[in-house]
Amino acid sequence: STRPYPYTEEPVDGLTIEDIDGDGRILTMRVPDPHGGYKQHPADPRLMVAREPGEFGGEYYRLIPEGFIKQHDGLTFKV
Repeated sequence: STRPYPYTEEPVDGLTIEDIDGDGRILTMRVPDPHGGYKQHPADPRLMVAREPGEFGGEYYRLIPEGFIKQHDGLTFKV
């Protein structure tokens, strides 16, 4: 992983971090968010890079660890 360790992300309320697809890895999910702190790398869209301060007008994402959301109604969750 290219993410810093220890991880700097704040935990998401109600998220149980676990391997959902059974591949033995807990990866990171991208959630589209106009206020998200990350964007795709221009040369390699598989990579995420931090959004610059004051940067507007692009596609941005929030990064959330793979897992389940407790008591999810199928529509919304607080991030």
